[in-house]
Formats: sequence, C-alpha cells, structure tokens
Amino acid sequence: MQFLKKIDLKVFIPYSLATTLVFSFFLNGTNEILVLFVVYIATLINLALLVNLLMKMFELKLSGGEIKPLNIITMFILKLIIMFTALTWGIHLVGNRIIIPLLNYILQILILTFAMRRTMSK
Repeated sequence: MQFLKKIDLKVFIPYSLATTLVFSFFLNGTNEILVLFVVYIATLINLALLVNLLMKMFELKLSGGEIKPLNIITMFILKLIIMFTALTWGIHLVGNRIIIPLLNYILQILILTFAMRRTMSK
C-alpha cells in the first residue's frame, strides 16, 4: 500500500467520486448504474496496479536493480484482463451505452494524473 503515498487522496477521492456521480445522472435504470459502479471499481483496481507497477519500476531503476520483463508483462496482462472483463460484462448488460462508464474510466486516469502531479511537486 506504499503506492497510496504517491497519490494525493484529498484530491483524488472527491474528484473521482464527483465525476462518477455526475456520470450516473446520465444513466437510465439500475442495470446501467450497476455497470458504471462495477467498471468504476475495476478502474480503481486498474489504476492501483498501474501506480504500483510504476513505483516498483522507478525504485528498481534508481537503486540500480534489474527490471524483470516477465513481472511487467504479467502486471499489464492482469490489468487488461480486469478492464476487459468489466467492460465486456458491461456491454452485455447495457450495449452501446457502455460509452458512459468508458468515459468515466478515461476521466479517472486524468484525475489520477492530476493527483500524482500535485503529490510529487511537494
């Protein structure tokens, strides 16, 4: 959980929840809201894996250690499986309205970038 120190949670959590709440107003019915929140949880897991992976890579690079390509490939495959599963399940439930959770996913990446920049500049 050391990667949480690199994220300014006071910035990430409110903006993340606010954008998800705003996107939920564009949805019709409980199936679409359920899909949005399942994709949101998958997004949070995906972003946590991304930050964790990048931290490990930077620490190994700075300490002069060797970065093992198998670990990187395994982590990226795991990230892809998580998002692919959530989005595929969402497509089966809501069809082409999956664009709303997908836009939320893209916005979450931007929010994470903003929260990381603020933490690293302090």
